[in-house]
Amino acid sequence: MLKVKIYGKKIYLTGETNGINIIPDIIIHERGINSENLCVIEVKKVSQRDTDIEYARTKLKACTTSVSENLNFQLGILILFTTGNTPDYQIELYKNGELL
Repeated sequence: MLKVKIYGKKIYLTGETNGINIIPDIIIHERGINSENLCVIEVKKVSQRDTDIEYARTKLKACTTSVSENLNFQLGILILFTTGNTPDYQIELYKNGELL
């Protein structure tokens, strides 16, 4: 089970993640109003290490679950893209800590 701990402006996940710091690529929210945590977005190149992409998925699951009332974003989005001659992308959506 994931647990979220907040120290000042830093957010840490503990539990199965062994204490990772959450710094999303993009967040859409209203400061100081937790009920207005709308969307958290991670953007990764497919060519990145699998561990980087899995880490992004773990962050999105944690940010969209209600384990902490300080996060509880309504939606998480992972955008995976490829570059080169035939650029492409795929999108994963997360809600309530789960992939939709």
